[in-house]
Amino acid sequence: MDIIWPHIIGYLFAIVIAHFPISLVVNRMWECIGWTEKDKEGIRPESWQPNILGCVERSLYAVSFQLGKPEFIGVWLVLKVAAQWKRWGEDKEYGGHIIAGRAIYNIFLIGNALSIGYAVTGAKLIEWCLGREWLPAIGVPISLLLATLVLWYWVGRYRYID
Repeated sequence: MDIIWPHIIGYLFAIVIAHFPISLVVNRMWECIGWTEKDKEGIRPESWQPNILGCVERSLYAVSFQLGKPEFIGVWLVLKVAAQWKRWGEDKEYGGHIIAGRAIYNIFLIGNALSIGYAVTGAKLIEWCLGREWLPAIGVPISLLLATLVLWYWVGRYRYID
C-alpha cells in the first residue's frame, strides 16, 4: 500500500490540482485579449474542451516522464502546433478590436508550458515520495503553485478594458 499513495499524490497534483491554477492563468490571458465569459463562442469556441484535453495531456506527460520517454511530450506538441498553425497566422476581429493570432499562440504556449511543468512535477513528486525526500516533495509543488499565482496576478495588469 505504501507504493500506491505516492502515485495517487503525484497524479492528483499533475492532473486535478494543476487544472485550477493553469485555468486561472489561461482564462486571464484570454481576458487580456478581449474574451469574456459572457461570449463563450466568439474567439474561443468550445472552451470546455481544452480543460479536458489539459487533464488528459498532463496524465500522458507524467506517464511519459516516469517511463523515461519525455520525447513523447515533444511529439505531442508538434501534433498540436500543426493542427493550430493556420489560426495563429490570422488576426481576427472581435468585439470591435483586432486580436492578433500571435496573442492566441502565446496563450497556447504558456498554457502548455504550465501543463508540462505541473505534469513533470507530479511525476517527480511520486519519485520524491517513494524516496522519502520530503523537502523537494513539499517545496517544489508549493513553489510551482505560488509562481503560477504570481503569474496570474501579473497577467491581470494587462486585462482588456473597453
